[in-house]
Amino acid sequence: IDRRFEFRLEMTGWVRDDSGRPGASARSSASDVAAAIEYQFAAQEGAGVDLALIAGTTLPTGGRVSSGNADPFARLGLELVGFAHG
Repeated sequence: IDRRFEFRLEMTGWVRDDSGRPGASARSSASDVAAAIEYQFAAQEGAGVDLALIAGTTLPTGGRVSSGNADPFARLGLELVGFAHG
């Protein structure tokens, strides 16, 4: 479509959920998968900053720790470009 658009598939990996209740055992399984689209408002070229909106939904593909639902989300990403990390 455009160089500013990106399609993403994300997965946290293996998730462990400890309820914190006495006598309850922790559950663990693969996480849900998220499908998202990223749109970059400002790119590195001369701007000194990357600014992007990421919108998508999780898909209930995980195991026992899955929410069991498709959970929509939106994130605003900001990255300063050309600054040393220390």
